Amino acid sequence: MSEGVKIPVDFSPKLPSLLRELLWARGFREQVSVDKFLNPTLSDIPSPLGILYDLEIALSRLLQAREAKEEITIFGDYDVDGSTSAVLLVRCLRDWGFRVQLYIPHRVEEGYGLTKKAVEKCLDKFPQTKIVISCDCGVSSFEGVAWLKAHGVEVIVTDHHEPAPERVEAIAVLNPKQKNCIYPDKKLAGVGVAFLLILALRKALGRSDYPLKPLLDLVALGTICDLAELTGVNRILVKHGLKVLESQARPGVRALCEVSSAPKKLRAKDIGFLIGPRINASGRVGLPDKGAHCLLSPDLENARNLARDLDMSNRIRRQIQETQTEEARREARQLLEANPSRASLVLSSPAYHLGIVGLMASRLCETYKRPCAVLTKVDDEHFLADYPGKTGIWKGSLRAPLGFHLAQALQNINLLEPGLLISFGGHALAAGVTLDEQGVARFKELFEYEAIAKPSETVNLLHEADLLASPQELTELMDLMEPFGQGNPSPLLRASEAKLRRIQVMKEEHLKLFIDLNGHHFSVLQFRSPWVSLGREWGEGVSHGRDTVLLDLLVELSENEWNGRRSVELVLREILDAKRNGESHGFKEFQRKDEIGTRSSV
Repeated sequence: MSEGVKIPVDFSPKLPSLLRELLWARGFREQVSVDKFLNPTLSDIPSPLGILYDLEIALSRLLQAREAKEEITIFGDYDVDGSTSAVLLVRCLRDWGFRVQLYIPHRVEEGYGLTKKAVEKCLDKFPQTKIVISCDCGVSSFEGVAWLKAHGVEVIVTDHHEPAPERVEAIAVLNPKQKNCIYPDKKLAGVGVAFLLILALRKALGRSDYPLKPLLDLVALGTICDLAELTGVNRILVKHGLKVLESQARPGVRALCEVSSAPKKLRAKDIGFLIGPRINASGRVGLPDKGAHCLLSPDLENARNLARDLDMSNRIRRQIQETQTEEARREARQLLEANPSRASLVLSSPAYHLGIVGLMASRLCETYKRPCAVLTKVDDEHFLADYPGKTGIWKGSLRAPLGFHLAQALQNINLLEPGLLISFGGHALAAGVTLDEQGVARFKELFEYEAIAKPSETVNLLHEADLLASPQELTELMDLMEPFGQGNPSPLLRASEAKLRRIQVMKEEHLKLFIDLNGHHFSVLQFRSPWVSLGREWGEGVSHGRDTVLLDLLVELSENEWNGRRSVELVLREILDAKRNGESHGFKEFQRKDEIGTRSSV
C-alpha cells in the first residue's frame, strides 16, 4: 500500500490491523462488501431463472426427455473443468431419473470441443442419443453441432469461453458471456455454468429435498483448476466447496488426496498443484475419461485403482514436460538473444507432445512475461482425414500474462487473414489454435503484431502492507481471505530488517531462508531461485558467526503442513536490499541469467 495512506478508524474496526490494511489496499470501502467477502453465503448466488439466456428452453427440453425416457449424452471437455462439469451433470441427472451417458473426447485423436470426429465417435458409442449436453466447450463448435443436428440430435451447450460472433446451431446455449445474457457474473468457470443448470433443474423438478452442497467439491475443483477469477459467485462456490473437499466424502476425491499426499487442510493451491494435475493427466497422456470416472465412482477401492493410474499418468506427463520445456526454453533464449525486444514467443516443433503444450506455454509465459504459444504437428492419420488437401496440421496452446487478451487477439488475426486459423477458442489468459502447416510462419508474424499492438500490463511488485503479524495471526488471516487465486491473490507483504539466521539450498536450485522478524521466526522459500550462489555465500558467513545479514524482502503468504501441523511459510518474490555487516547490497542490477529479456517492457 502507498506510504502515507490513512485508513479511516471506522473502517471495519473489529478486524485485525493487517487484514484491515489488505482489504483497504484491495479497494474495499463499505462494511457490507467486507462482510460478503469474508463470509460469503450460498444465498448470495443470483438465481439463473429468467436471466441466464436460453435456460428455460434447456429446462423444457430436458423435462420432455425425462418424460419420454430419451437418452442424453453428457459431452465433457478433457480438462478438470470439463470433467467436473460432466460428472456434476451425470450424477444429478441419473439421480433424478434421466437416462444419461458420459463421453470425454481424446485430446489428440478427436481434438477440443464438439469436433466432427468427436461427435461421430460419440454417436458410434451411444447411438440412441437424442440430446447432447456439452460441458466447458461447444460455443464455437460449429461443424460438430451442425453435424449432430443433421443426424437428428439436439444440442444444449454449457460453456464459459468467449463466444464467436455467430451462434452455433444448438437449441440452447448457456453461457453468461453471450451478448444476450444478463446473468450478472460473467466470470464463471464451465462447472459454474453447469451448476446453474442443475440449480434451475432441481427447482423445475421440485427436488428441494436433494442437497446440492455435497456437489460443491466438484465445482471448486473445476473452478480453481481452470484459473477462474475467485471473486463474486466463484468465490462463494469455492469457499464452500473447499470445505466439502476437506471432508473427502467423495471416494474419488479421497483417493486422489491419498495418492497426492494432500494436506488435511486443503487450500486452493493444493487443488491446483496436487489434485488437478492428476485429473488432467488422463486427458494428456492416458485415457481421457479416467479422471471423470474416478470422480464418478461410488466405490472407494475402484476409485483408488483409478487414482493410482492417474498418478502414474501424471508422473509420465511430468517427465515429458520437464524434458520438452527445457528444449523450449533453449529455443526461447535464442530468440530473445537475437531480438530482446520481441513482444511474444511462438515455439513450434513436431517433437512436442500435444498433451503438454499448454503446460509448456504456461511455464514459458511465467518465465518470460510475454504472450506465448507452443505448437506441434499432428500426425494422426484419422485426425488428418478431416482435412483433405492439407499438407500438415499444427495444433497448439497459448498463454498470456495479465492485460493481454488471447481470445481477442485470435479473433483479430482471423479477421485480418481469414482462413489462416482452421479453428481457435479460449479466453483472455489461455487459448488453443489449429492451423495449416503453411500458415505457421504467418501466424508467428501476426501474433507478434498483436502482442506489439496491445502490450501486456507491466506488473510492478508493490507490497500491500508491512509484515508485522505473528505466524498465528497470519494463519487466521489466510483462513479468512482464502481462497487465493486469480482475482484474489495471496497478499504481498514487505518484510523489512529481517535478520537472516541460516540458509538452506535444496537440489542446487531452490532457496530457503530462515529469518527473525519482529520477534517471530519465519521460513522463506523460493523455487528455482536466482540467488542460490549468493545465498551460499551469505549462509556460510552467518552460520560461522562472521556476518550479520539484514534483508528487505517482498514475500507472499503461504502455508506448509508437515505431519499434520500447519505453519506459515513465506514465498520469496524479491530481495529489495540486503545489509551485510551494515553495508548495503543493491539488487536492482541483478537479472536471472536464464531469463534474458524478461524485465524489458513488452
